[in-house]
Amino acid sequence: MSTHSWGEHPDQVDAEWTSRDQMDKWLQRCERIGQAATPHLLQLTDTLPEITSVVVCTVDGFNICSVGLDEEIVGQFAALSSSVHSVSRAVVHSLSEQQDRDFLDLVVVVAGDRQVLYITFEHPTMGELVLATGARTLVLGELLMESRSTATRLKDALAHL
Repeated sequence: MSTHSWGEHPDQVDAEWTSRDQMDKWLQRCERIGQAATPHLLQLTDTLPEITSVVVCTVDGFNICSVGLDEEIVGQFAALSSSVHSVSRAVVHSLSEQQDRDFLDLVVVVAGDRQVLYITFEHPTMGELVLATGARTLVLGELLMESRSTATRLKDALAHL
């Protein structure tokens, strides 16, 4: 796994940014967070070689960092991860009798011998971030245990950034 990317976003203009300077600062921050997160992603792929890709993204679909994906699909994968998270949250919310939103912490997708886990963790200023881990031919429990451990380490390591 040698392909890494940090904070790369096509079409980076967003209505929330009132200036180019504000957007540039946000992108630089994403890059710093991505660089700090990458060693944790690499540790996960070293621990479980069956992992094919790992991404940390915002719930809005912006890539923070990734390992194992070709550059051309990083943005798409981050956006899809955000969509899976949003749809899953909506499903859980529709089944809930409570009016408040439950924190969605895990989504599992299994297709044949492929698994994708989406684990949500909280960042103090960025809000919810999603760790998306893809693997092949791996025991789901092992993938879940190691991915949760990585999400916890990421939460702690990134809290000050």
